[in-house]
Amino acid sequence: LTFSPAMTLGDFSLTATVPWQHIDGTYFVNTVYPALVNACAWLNSLSNLRKLSLIRQGKLTLEQVQYCNGNAGVESATLDDSVEGAGDIELFANYFLPPLSGYASASLGLGYKFDNGDWETGLGSGTRDLFTEAALLLQGERLHLLLTLAYDRIEANATGLDLNDYGYGSIDAGWQCLDALTLGLEYHYQQAMTDLIGDLDYFTGYGDLQLGKHWTMRLFVTDYRGAEGYPEEEIGARLSWQF
Repeated sequence: LTFSPAMTLGDFSLTATVPWQHIDGTYFVNTVYPALVNACAWLNSLSNLRKLSLIRQGKLTLEQVQYCNGNAGVESATLDDSVEGAGDIELFANYFLPPLSGYASASLGLGYKFDNGDWETGLGSGTRDLFTEAALLLQGERLHLLLTLAYDRIEANATGLDLNDYGYGSIDAGWQCLDALTLGLEYHYQQAMTDLIGDLDYFTGYGDLQLGKHWTMRLFVTDYRGAEGYPEEEIGARLSWQF
């Protein structure tokens, strides 16, 4: 359940995102990307001499070695339990640039993410982030293409891991095949947050169904393309009410 109040003033908009999650049964936890299990497996496979060499080079810290020796990155796991609570709250301010043409528009945004969610159970990320975002929308009568580029700066980190700032982006192509139905495909790319593992990229296919004036339903499937520490696929639905 996500509550997203928004306010618009001329060419500016301000949005808050307040998520609440309740999960029963088996659920997947990956609180920090890249996957800690994979990183710790690689780190634990090194000899003590190699670990010492990497520490002296500044590529590893003693805290990282001790962390992986202690629990091997158990934050990435499939758990049979239940969890409930608030996720990380985000504030986002957006400025809509003057129209570039009859088919193109762009915006610039600045956001801040709090670390109020419990990162150990997967409800939050364990970091406070400041991020900037630029978006370009090409809109036709039935087709749209949305390009997004962004950069995330980690302001505070409670995970105990050495995390880097990172860039990310996405491409969203959609086709309004019916007045109430839009089909689309998204591609997402994110730079790695540590020096130990590579970048993440994945695809999401979706269908948006307009249910009356205020309700919208999205059905989606995400393919993580074999990324370590992530499920092979994620299937879900989202129901939105806008007033």
